[in-house]
Formats: sequence, C-alpha cells, structure tokens
Amino acid sequence: VGDVTIAGRALKSISVSQASRITWKETIPKNAWLDVSLGLKEEAWNKTGDGVLFFISITAAGKNAELVSLIVNPFGNPADRQWYPLMLDLSPYAGQEVEVIFNTRAGAGDATADNDLAVWGAPSIVTR
Repeated sequence: VGDVTIAGRALKSISVSQASRITWKETIPKNAWLDVSLGLKEEAWNKTGDGVLFFISITAAGKNAELVSLIVNPFGNPADRQWYPLMLDLSPYAGQEVEVIFNTRAGAGDATADNDLAVWGAPSIVTR
C-alpha cells in the first residue's frame, strides 16, 4: 500500500504482482458508489506481458454478483497506459453488510503473470 503514479497522476494504492483477491466488508449507505481506479505500474508498460484481468464482485445475502471485469494491457495496447477510473453503483445494496471483492488474474486464455504489476487506486465508497 502506498502512492503510485500512473501517467502523471499519483493515487494512494494497493499494488499486487500475482493473482490476488482482496475482500472489503462494509455496510453500504444510501446512494453509495464504489470509486476506484485501476491500472498497471509504468515499469510494466514496455516489458513483455499480456495484461491483467481486473474484476470486482459483491457478495450480499449469500449471493455473489460481478460488478465489472476489464483486461488492461499497456504492453499490447498503449491506450491502456493510464488510470482507468470506475464509479460502480452500490445503491441496490443500501443498508446491507456486503463483501466487495477485488480480484486480479493474468489476462485472458493462456495468459501468464509476466510483468503483471496491477494497481487498485484509491478505492473508496462515496455517496452522491
């Protein structure tokens, strides 16, 4: 955990370099949104790699739902050399205690974990 700069923007971040699962238990307030950015550390951009699959799910009342999944591959796709900001609506879970689950894995298919320097930037629950 620490500050990570991607494309000139520094965020308090959680960095992982292998497949990972981070679970955050929280009671969701009314009008809540999950605010998080994701990306790969700049030192991975010019090293051979096939990207990272980021996916976020939520478990509430014994049921799991995927909120988003995205492959970020800055080596193969220069447009991925940035933070990807996400705002995910949590209002259907207002008042419930949930687990928000942040996962990373090697990209799709036969992808490897080579240079998978994944970063979750400034995850927070905000209300609107």
